[in-house]
Amino acid sequence: METLLVVDDDDGVRKLISRVLEMQGFDVLAAPDGASALDLVRDYKGRLDLAVCDINMPGLSGGRLVAELATLRPDLTFVYISGYRVESPRELTLADGAGRPIPFLSKPFSPTDLVLAVRGALDRRRLTSG
Repeated sequence: METLLVVDDDDGVRKLISRVLEMQGFDVLAAPDGASALDLVRDYKGRLDLAVCDINMPGLSGGRLVAELATLRPDLTFVYISGYRVESPRELTLADGAGRPIPFLSKPFSPTDLVLAVRGALDRRRLTSG
């Protein structure tokens, strides 16, 4: 079973994303902000496969969080989400610790879009890591 981290400061969004992913068979850890996510990951001793991170959060932004998480867990892959309009997803084209591009979903997105983005990122990670 793959383990995912969901980080979003909106309780309803975080719970909905977690529920959708759990219904797809993923084990889900959730955090309301970047600092809590870092604490959770530092304390969590199990395998962590992917993090779904909101870009705009109070305190530690999603971009800074991803950079910190990539340092703590170099094999971790990511999906960005945001409710803010982004002129071009290229603005967000960052790479994770292994140089893989990070997919972006604009809120609102469908459960299907979420699952496809997560599964796609996990499958790309598997292909690039051998």
